[in-house]
Amino acid sequence: MKKHLSVFMLSASFAFWPTLIVSLLGAAGSFAWLYSLRGSENSNYMLGSELFSQLMIPIYVGVALLFILLTLTMRERGGVQPGYTLRRLGVDERTVFIWQAVVGALSFFIFMMFQAAVCFFYGLWLQNQGLGVAGNLSVLVGFVNGLYTHAMLPLGDL
Repeated sequence: MKKHLSVFMLSASFAFWPTLIVSLLGAAGSFAWLYSLRGSENSNYMLGSELFSQLMIPIYVGVALLFILLTLTMRERGGVQPGYTLRRLGVDERTVFIWQAVVGALSFFIFMMFQAAVCFFYGLWLQNQGLGVAGNLSVLVGFVNGLYTHAMLPLGDL
């Protein structure tokens, strides 16, 4: 079991900084995108309508950037030699692939939770400004009606 933990930690150490940087940049981009919609007449800016469905571009760019950066994992850099470490541990390639897939899924989950947090707190701010169509339930209605926010947090769907 210790060699599996070592492989997981090696994969996680290579994915930590790209995931954190892309998640923070994606959250800032989503916030800027939502905030820029505030003055446009074409968009329905009321919370509870299709406001969160307009996050397509920042989310797609962030996911693509995260996937590109995660394909560059386990490469030699800064004195770390993952190939030598994996040969020393004596694990097969299938095990390394599975642990890298788990780390990639966790990275994607972290990115999507950063996006959900931006949408949630921005929705709370709009709700407190009185821009919600459903009163105190405007954030919930906005998450259910939004295409991407409903995919991030299904809220009752199986």
